[in-house]
Amino acid sequence: MTASLRGARGMSGMTLIEVLVTLVIISVGLLGVAGLQLTTLRNNYDAYVRSQAAMLAADILDRMRANRDEALENRYTIAIGATPDTSTAAGRDLLQWKTTLSTQLPNGDGAVRTLVADPVTGFADVVEITIQWGERGEANPIQFVTSSSI
Repeated sequence: MTASLRGARGMSGMTLIEVLVTLVIISVGLLGVAGLQLTTLRNNYDAYVRSQAAMLAADILDRMRANRDEALENRYTIAIGATPDTSTAAGRDLLQWKTTLSTQLPNGDGAVRTLVADPVTGFADVVEITIQWGERGEANPIQFVTSSSI
């Protein structure tokens, strides 16, 4: 009877070492899956922030096109870190835009500058929009730069 029990256990039973090895292999696999999930979440967040930056650049361009006279007179020019003068419609647009940047993006800020001006009229034809924000673990801010005619 003892011999038949040993034979049956040897064919279908697992030893404690086999169980432990199986648990280690499964644990390593689950840690790998968790790591992939974390990387995916980070990359999705980074893509979300970049798409927000693109939408916010389009926002200030739309504001400039709606107030084309002041935009052509180069009144939308502002540097990163600067506070706009709110006595004009362009200044109020810039203040709202910069406020949105700071609330929608981590440490968000932006700049608008003229790239091309008509030599005869002096009006701004093409502007460059720069949006910057900080990402976790990055010493330097990330920048999104686009240009468009107004």
